[in-house]
Amino acid sequence: MKTSPAFCLALSVLLGAFAPVGFAQSPGSMLRIGCEGSDAGAEVSINGKFKGECPLDIQVEEGSLQLRLVKAVDATHERIFEQTVRIGDGVVKRVDARLGPAQLTQAGRELVAQAQAAAKLREEARLRDLALAAQQKAAAIAFSLAELKAQGFVPGDGKSFRDCPDCPEMVWVPPGRLPQRPDDNNIIGWLNRVRIDYPFAVGKFEVTFAEWDQCMAEGGCSKGPTGKGPAEGVTPGFIVDTHWGRGRQPVINVNMADAKEYLAWLSKKTGQPYRLLSLAEFTYTARGGRSSKLPWGDEVGRNNANCANCEVSAGGNQAMVVGSFKANDWGLHDMVGNVAEMVADCAVDARALGDAPTDGSPFTQKCLTPAPEYQNIFGNQRYTMGGHWLAAINPGINIDPSWDRASSFLIGLRVARPLTPRASNIGPAAN
Repeated sequence: MKTSPAFCLALSVLLGAFAPVGFAQSPGSMLRIGCEGSDAGAEVSINGKFKGECPLDIQVEEGSLQLRLVKAVDATHERIFEQTVRIGDGVVKRVDARLGPAQLTQAGRELVAQAQAAAKLREEARLRDLALAAQQKAAAIAFSLAELKAQGFVPGDGKSFRDCPDCPEMVWVPPGRLPQRPDDNNIIGWLNRVRIDYPFAVGKFEVTFAEWDQCMAEGGCSKGPTGKGPAEGVTPGFIVDTHWGRGRQPVINVNMADAKEYLAWLSKKTGQPYRLLSLAEFTYTARGGRSSKLPWGDEVGRNNANCANCEVSAGGNQAMVVGSFKANDWGLHDMVGNVAEMVADCAVDARALGDAPTDGSPFTQKCLTPAPEYQNIFGNQRYTMGGHWLAAINPGINIDPSWDRASSFLIGLRVARPLTPRASNIGPAAN
């Protein structure tokens, strides 16, 4: 029987529709993408189109494919794997994807950029505020210095004043910096960086018994164990029944808590914020503007102070009346010798001095912490300055360790207070 062309064409189409898949003209290519552990579940894109989650087997066309896997870590971070895959026709290719470390998403990058812009604005505002504060401070100090000059005071000239009849005699110290010295240890290295840009008042003498007794009389200072206040010089086991007198003798046998009581009483009485000197301020003040190691020169010499190697012609075997020796160039007496003087700084490891403040303020961070058995008895460790009558003075301002709760016939104190501008002096600085 003769078959027509139309019948043959219809039969061919019908057979093609029912032909098995394996008999397709082009088998295509298979890409197998493997992921393990935390990489599983990453979203797979090929040539920019989402195809599913890893692990994934997918038929692809031959050629060069841009494979990209992404898995979110959080709202702003993701982990990514990217690779160009070249695949031939009718082959199976396997790619084991290993996602990289977390990185910012586009949204995360935008948030970071916004945060950086905001931080830049804050920093610019902070710098403007600092500049304005510096201008205000400089203007306030200038007004106050002018006011002092009008009253006949020039910081550094040694002219003294009192904030009340029973208050310590004070002199004004000018702003400036310590003359540079060879940087041969951590402390010198720190002090070489200190700049004191403010004038301040310092006690002309060490605080005396007479001044302390006035505090006791007015109820500002606690009485000692004997009910008579600090002892004159009686130290059982070392000096027995040696009374040096009171009056203009430097007050001794007081500890840091006692000193704080005295400073609080003096501040309340005068309306001025009395305090201890910092270690840097003490060193600066003691030198009196000189570059020499001591207030009077580089050598200890004779009759310059009350110390073990000062060759004192009169006395020298006990604390002496304040002002027994010549003042330094700024009018301050006994900054070296007589009695060691408390300062506001805590004791620190010398290696930490690289972080010490350079503006004259005390070092109160990274303090050495004593063992509990010592701390419970003596309190925290801190410094005293200037040495005392029983100690040899090496060329330089002595720095010695002490304790908060320690009281000794060798330790006293000196007071200081800032120059506090009047309110009327502060306003114009803001213009």
